[in-house]
Amino acid sequence: MELAYSYQAQTHIGQSMTGVVFAQNKDFAFIKLKRAGLRAQTLALDPSSTLNGMMNSRFNQRDLARFYGTIGKRINNGRPLLEGLMPAAEFVSDPRLKQSVLVVQQSVADGAPLSKAMITAGFEQRDAMAIRAAEESGKTGDAFQSLSADVARREKLSSQLSSMLFMPRLMFGALYVAGFLAVWLLAPKLDKFMQTVNMGRNKTPDAMQDFYFAASHWVNDHLWLALPLWVLPAALLVWWVKTGRYEHVMDKIQSWRMISEKSDMSSTWTAFGLLYDAGVPPYECARIVKSAARRVKSSLAWAALEKNFLSGMPISAAVERSEFPPYIVAAIKAADSSGSSIPDEIKGICLTLEEDVFLLTEKFKMIADIWIKITLALCIFAAAQVTILPYLRMVITSA
Repeated sequence: MELAYSYQAQTHIGQSMTGVVFAQNKDFAFIKLKRAGLRAQTLALDPSSTLNGMMNSRFNQRDLARFYGTIGKRINNGRPLLEGLMPAAEFVSDPRLKQSVLVVQQSVADGAPLSKAMITAGFEQRDAMAIRAAEESGKTGDAFQSLSADVARREKLSSQLSSMLFMPRLMFGALYVAGFLAVWLLAPKLDKFMQTVNMGRNKTPDAMQDFYFAASHWVNDHLWLALPLWVLPAALLVWWVKTGRYEHVMDKIQSWRMISEKSDMSSTWTAFGLLYDAGVPPYECARIVKSAARRVKSSLAWAALEKNFLSGMPISAAVERSEFPPYIVAAIKAADSSGSSIPDEIKGICLTLEEDVFLLTEKFKMIADIWIKITLALCIFAAAQVTILPYLRMVITSA
């Protein structure tokens, strides 16, 4: 795990700088600053930045898109690369990205190629390979601007998916926490109150309510055992999702499968088109994109495509034999037979996929909203069933 350290340092020309560096410990932080050409004067652990870094180990994608776009414009305007790196970094707020830009700047100043410096600094291999190909053709500025547009599209797509899942996650998380608090804190008070007013709970036993109160007594008697047992299912669920093992189950829901599949196809084919347009060999494009695929089936399809390219197949035949979804096979065949530029055709395909994902996401939100309301109604009924309904039934019967 990397910790965040706030630093105050000087550059080789004596300019003062402050920022945050991520490293395994303080010694490694000093080493990273030295590699970036900075002489550290103060270095202290930054708990808040460390927590933020644990929550998200990637660069902030909006800042990354802004940085790529700014440096691309500066290069196209004839500014030297080293002269443009630091001013471009001033437009981003992500400390992890700022740190990486410093490493790139120092590596380039030491004579390393820009693409190699980017890999050393922690940028994605896909981005570095696109820049490597662009360096050979003299189109580095255009490549950075293309990367900026691609990162912005991916961030927009990711935001749509996150927005779709926000309310279901929030609701189920709140219900899960509220359930434990109800069993731990509310049930004992309710049980005591019912016994105090002598509402006849023992005369008209209710199995569900009795279980609720019994569970409450056990939780309060064994709190330090009950709390981990309650947290364990949530932790297992998070692990299940993070490892991708939920994919086979969620794919049973057709609308979810299409959203997941098409969003992955859009992001991976956009990356392929970007690399292909930069002059990277097709088999190497497929190999790089393979590691970026989020779905297991997508990763297997890209691995098969890499092998098919290595065997000498043209793009339409290679895609057809790689177990991509039928709509991708049909679209690539049409693009190949049109005689137009393959990268341009792929851009059009990906834009169509993004539109499909947007429409499917909106539809999924509507369905999810209905199920959220149904679930809330069931939870309210269950809460009433174990609290007040048995006594209401008793009062009505007695009357």
